Amino acid sequence: FASAINTLASLDIINTQTNMFYPDNYLRHYDFVMIFVNSLLSFKTQSLANVSTSSFADVESTALYLPQLTYASDRWLIDYIVMSKRGQLYFQPNEFMTKHEVYQILSKTLNIQFSYNVQQADTQKITRAEMAQIIVESFWLQRKISQSESTIQDISDEEVTLLNTLKVLLSMI
Repeated sequence: FASAINTLASLDIINTQTNMFYPDNYLRHYDFVMIFVNSLLSFKTQSLANVSTSSFADVESTALYLPQLTYASDRWLIDYIVMSKRGQLYFQPNEFMTKHEVYQILSKTLNIQFSYNVQQADTQKITRAEMAQIIVESFWLQRKISQSESTIQDISDEEVTLLNTLKVLLSMI
């Protein structure tokens, strides 16, 4: 997985300040959202806006991953791992990601299909190194696809506002 990890580091997708990636550690929700959104933004050559408040009951406004979380949540990219309870949104940042969750989110976002055993993948935690490999392969594949057709489109600010309003209303049901 060294090549994939080095690719992500060279693109500033992962934090290189500590020189430690901990490839064998299981991937947590907050790790996933940071790597996933940073990869998506790098692919689209975009950057994040500053965010000072969290719409999640279990995420502090000082969380380092809040801008990535807000970006993904506003665009409904991570709704597969977001939970709504009594009108509040929960992210569960320290929960481990399963391979199935990663495949579902990447499939939806990048419009690509993964071939895997759903039952098995739903019980398997994914390591940070495995995630790095999947991200590099997925975005490389997506780049090849998007050269012939545009499949990742940005959502306008008005659409994000409308989606956020709709999300809040749906969470109250």
